[in-house]
Amino acid sequence: MLIAGNNPILLGSLNQLQQRQIAIPGDMALIAYDEFDWAPLLNPPLTVLNENSEEIGRQAAEMLIRLINQEGKAK
Repeated sequence: MLIAGNNPILLGSLNQLQQRQIAIPGDMALIAYDEFDWAPLLNPPLTVLNENSEEIGRQAAEMLIRLINQEGKAK
């Protein structure tokens, strides 16, 4: 299994696997990290892990604000 952390690594991996006639998903599993607009065009289709950085940041900020507010009440 190969997990490509970004699009350049994904494209390079796809290229090298195809040159070596390594079948995806038959011989090798390839997972792309972070969704991209042209993912549906790939054949074979890939598993894509999607990270919504904006939502993760929003939730982290809300948690931090709650912690700060709780510490202020404890003093």
